[in-house]
Amino acid sequence: MPPNPYTSTFSKNKPISKEENSDLSPKDIFFWAYFKGWCKLNYQDLLESDIYDVKETIRKFNAMNSEKHGFIQYLDETKLSDKSLEILVELTNHKLDYIRLDAIEILSSYDLEEDINHVWATSLLDSEPLIRVTAAEMVAEQNITQGVPILIKMLNDKSFLVRGYAAVSLSEMKAKKGEMFVKRKLRYEKNHWVKLNMLTALYNYGDKQKIKKILSYLEHKSYQIRCATANILSMIIVANNKKEAIIALETALVKEKTIAAKSSILSTLNQLKSE
Repeated sequence: MPPNPYTSTFSKNKPISKEENSDLSPKDIFFWAYFKGWCKLNYQDLLESDIYDVKETIRKFNAMNSEKHGFIQYLDETKLSDKSLEILVELTNHKLDYIRLDAIEILSSYDLEEDINHVWATSLLDSEPLIRVTAAEMVAEQNITQGVPILIKMLNDKSFLVRGYAAVSLSEMKAKKGEMFVKRKLRYEKNHWVKLNMLTALYNYGDKQKIKKILSYLEHKSYQIRCATANILSMIIVANNKKEAIIALETALVKEKTIAAKSSILSTLNQLKSE
């Protein structure tokens, strides 16, 4: 999927580890380990109660403070038991954006049963762009063909991230109607990151001539676009155009002045040369 050149993430209440904060005292570390153990026991209680009820569990979840993220991670660790799956599906409708995102990200990594396939449909229409993006990835990875009409509509999304991911998702599914719509939208698209990803989509569809235009984005005035181009090249280059890509990357590396773009270009170069 297309790399996001812009940092845009939710703030989550992630547990502090010793590695993340070397200033923690031994007492703090002991307390935190005890606290995490206590939380895990409480998470187990929520799932293993004989009087389990999903709505009551959600009510208790909403009453949590800093433990919300930990509980969602615990659900992931349970490998989608019937109860954790039911809760995660409910959480995709939660009022808090980051909780919906957490839930859909976990669900997207598993093959969903047909009776809960409505999750992707709801998430594709979510108000939060990052959730729509994650749902687009989910539809492509699981080849959910029913999602193609919505992905096509997402090519007109107000969020540039969503438009870019929708185009690449359609191409990864080889959705026949998608190619025609991506070509049409590319003519009028103004955002260069989206253009880059639409070109990548058309390349994935089989138009290998688009590689020259994609390589030209290594010279774009925005270092974020240059980063995204290098990252995309690491995913799409094949044997018959590897030499051309390596030459373009080496030329770009000599000219590049930003640390971020240099890192992306060098990483892709090393990958292509080692293959």
